[in-house]
Amino acid sequence: MTLFSWWSHEDTPSDVASDNRVQPRTDAFIELTLCCDNEELSGCHTQNISNKGVYIDLPHAMEVAPGTTVDLRFHIWTGRDHIARFLRASVVRCEERGLAVRFTDHDLATHAVVQDILYYQQYERRTEGRAVTPRLSFGANFSAWVARLMA
Repeated sequence: MTLFSWWSHEDTPSDVASDNRVQPRTDAFIELTLCCDNEELSGCHTQNISNKGVYIDLPHAMEVAPGTTVDLRFHIWTGRDHIARFLRASVVRCEERGLAVRFTDHDLATHAVVQDILYYQQYERRTEGRAVTPRLSFGANFSAWVARLMA
């Protein structure tokens, strides 16, 4: 089978997209924390996502080499509370304030996390980050629980 290009470079319509991705991208605005080289970078947001990867907007310029493995912690607003979902990814492309990553695992768990993000995206009715409420450590929760039992 032979593939033909119907347009020469001079005849190419200006409205034809040059994006030849196999996986469709879905616009998404979800806050996430990027963990790279034992450092956590919070204030990141997804720009778009697919079953294979995600494009991340960074809060400041950052240089990450392609092929670097990063951990992603998504902070998803459910309409009532935040839930966290974790994925591991490999850097495909690094731009000045953006990062394209490809998920390292292509299993049902990865697919389920992407579906969670897409499902709960409908509850994200904002264009800027929402503060994530800090959670108490296990020790602090345990101490408070013991104090309530003793009272």
